[in-house]
Amino acid sequence: MAFDSRDQIKLINQPLLMIVGAKADTAYMSEDAFKKALGTKKKEYFVLKDTTHIQSYYKKDSVETALKKLDEFFKENLK
Repeated sequence: MAFDSRDQIKLINQPLLMIVGAKADTAYMSEDAFKKALGTKKKEYFVLKDTTHIQSYYKKDSVETALKKLDEFFKENLK
């Protein structure tokens, strides 16, 4: 028996922001999870161009882009 978070993502009922690197090896899992997140009416899939999963943690322009998106998302959804 293996745990797969995508099996329960339909339970999320809060605003959801998924940030994924365009070149991430794991992008297919994020895409699948996003499609299965049916419990929330507010969801967004945001792609960091020219970025792998690991680069999303240290590549300066990708980090700045992700942080800007997070700031916008939280300002809109945390009231």
